[in-house]
Amino acid sequence: PINLIILIETIPTEYFLTAHNIMMIRCVNNSKIMRHASSMVENGLLPVFATRYGQSSSSSSVIKTSSQRFFHSTPSVLQEPTVLVMGSSGALGSVVAKYLGKDVGMRVIGADIVERPGGGWHPDAFVTLPYDGELSDLTTRLTTGVGRVLGDEDEINCIVCASGGWESDPAPPIPDASEEDIEAGAIQYSNTIENMIRMNLNPVVAAGYVADRYMSDEGLFVVMGAVAALNPTPGMLGYGLSKNAAHHFVHTLGAMSGKGLGNKVLRKEGRKARRHRQYLDTMTTIGILPSMIDTPANRSADPKGDYDSWTKPIDIAKGIEEYIEYPSLRPHSGSLIKVTPGKGEGGGAVFTLVRS
Repeated sequence: PINLIILIETIPTEYFLTAHNIMMIRCVNNSKIMRHASSMVENGLLPVFATRYGQSSSSSSVIKTSSQRFFHSTPSVLQEPTVLVMGSSGALGSVVAKYLGKDVGMRVIGADIVERPGGGWHPDAFVTLPYDGELSDLTTRLTTGVGRVLGDEDEINCIVCASGGWESDPAPPIPDASEEDIEAGAIQYSNTIENMIRMNLNPVVAAGYVADRYMSDEGLFVVMGAVAALNPTPGMLGYGLSKNAAHHFVHTLGAMSGKGLGNKVLRKEGRKARRHRQYLDTMTTIGILPSMIDTPANRSADPKGDYDSWTKPIDIAKGIEEYIEYPSLRPHSGSLIKVTPGKGEGGGAVFTLVRS
């Protein structure tokens, strides 16, 4: 059964279900929202919450239903949220960081191997990470840097792990390869796997430790996964391994939180894990899985690609903003969410739950 309808402006009308039996109806303009809302209210069918996607929360509407129930648009975080963006200098991370910081007005802490401000905008703080080192070095540098920025009182409301990269498998040695060529191939094979783990998994694990230390109540932990890693990945073993491991991290941290799903045994183990970690009671961990992100590097790698079918970084950023501002719209902790471009004039993106 559906017990709540959410009407969202700016992209073509689409209907789909999310967690908690919520149907989201994406509409083109506000008048259409109000026509839908008025019809539902007049017929006394369902409580309705109307919001304007990608705009200030203060512009949202509150609609009183015939059942006298209210769904108010006030965000749960009363002061400006603090967001840590891993990979804040990358093609995706820089868009997410700039949108949340400059356009929305959140406090953004960037973290990357080098700071590359975009469009004259700088994050409120920046933590420089080691380029090539052990996981312990990365975790220590990140935790220490974030701690210095936050001080003794502040907390993080959201962590976005937008770091990542892609490498294909190296070619195997030819049948009559020399011993030197075989050894060189072994090194290249191993380096490819290690590079993918270093780029796609280690930042997630390091950020998990930061969450353990600094995450606030109603926190949000976002991991960039990959649709490809839901299936076997021939030709890109290292990439598939690293992204699949990142998905496992999402599932496991989700099972440890009070907002996750699972069988009786998992729920019991989750309660044990959060016994001394109060933030886990209310934190939501999600994986966002685009198929192909429209970035300059991806266009260079595929100059004849169908760019209209690629997800725009700004649409991912807007989706993350909604999850930060409105915890009630988040799926169950531990969920994986596929992101695809919206159809029609409005563009945008569609977030579809693929596993909870």
